[in-house]
Amino acid sequence: MVPAEGDVRRDAPGPGGRPPRVVTVSGVRTGVVVTLFAVATVIVGGSSALATATGDGDTAPCPVTTPNGHVPTIYGFPARDAGVNHGNGRLYVGLWTNGVVSVPASEFASKGEVDAKFGWWRAIRGTLRITATRIDAAAGPGRPHVPLGYGNKYFQSSAIAFPTTGCWRVTGVVGRKARLSFVTRVVAKP
Repeated sequence: MVPAEGDVRRDAPGPGGRPPRVVTVSGVRTGVVVTLFAVATVIVGGSSALATATGDGDTAPCPVTTPNGHVPTIYGFPARDAGVNHGNGRLYVGLWTNGVVSVPASEFASKGEVDAKFGWWRAIRGTLRITATRIDAAAGPGRPHVPLGYGNKYFQSSAIAFPTTGCWRVTGVVGRKARLSFVTRVVAKP
């Protein structure tokens, strides 16, 4: 996401509880001023870090998953490519920047849903199954699409049709041995 003129980003408190750093972005673009507050928390005993995000007119916080940078070793990814990757040793996924699936409002209005693509990597053999559940309000489930043709191990493309904007938990499962969940916010930008 390219920040618009006047955007403000607040980073989570650093080590020792220092106050958040405020960064004002100046640029040539103009548009709706969006303020994004991020508060990082770590789940004790788990491997994923979470950040709470609000923005684009949303009033409820959404605990979007912060990528843990884990990448499948089968591809020999250098550490610098780990940015949006999130995984647990058996299953990995590429997340959207800042945990936000953002599409133009006109696309959402014309289709009645938000379509988002996610690339997965399976370190074990099996068919990927995906569920998507809205966690901040009542909504029907997201409709996953996992196309054939990728074999039963390694890379697997996917798409999810989200029927509403909001905060969604997506879970990928391969057999009984691999499960990976993440939370993403789906927004329709002006």
